[in-house]
Amino acid sequence: MKSDTTKTQSTKSNSQRAFTFGGGVLGLLAYLAIGLLPSLVYGGYAGVSLSVALFGAPLDGSLISRSIVGFGMLVGVLSTAGLFVVLGAVLGVGLHTVLAPAAKKVATEVQPSAGESEAVKHSA
Repeated sequence: MKSDTTKTQSTKSNSQRAFTFGGGVLGLLAYLAIGLLPSLVYGGYAGVSLSVALFGAPLDGSLISRSIVGFGMLVGVLSTAGLFVVLGAVLGVGLHTVLAPAAKKVATEVQPSAGESEAVKHSA
């Protein structure tokens, strides 16, 4: 039989997990809305800069220089997406930390005590 503290800790961790996951999803949606295009542009710019540094100023259309530009774009997209998701998850945990004590207080105020619930059952 589980103790009440174990049940409370499990509920707390599930609640915190839900806020973390929700924050990560909102961070990903925010990235798709406002961060995808700039990360592609700046990643491509970094790839072009690296290609110019390696092969010289007039870039030819070789496979290696194109691959470097594509890799720069991929790194820009993945790193920025990771940043948005992690920051969203952190904000979700922070929101849980702020809201959990208030929700617990409201739940204890709304929930009737054991004596009151038995009185309601007998009166019905």
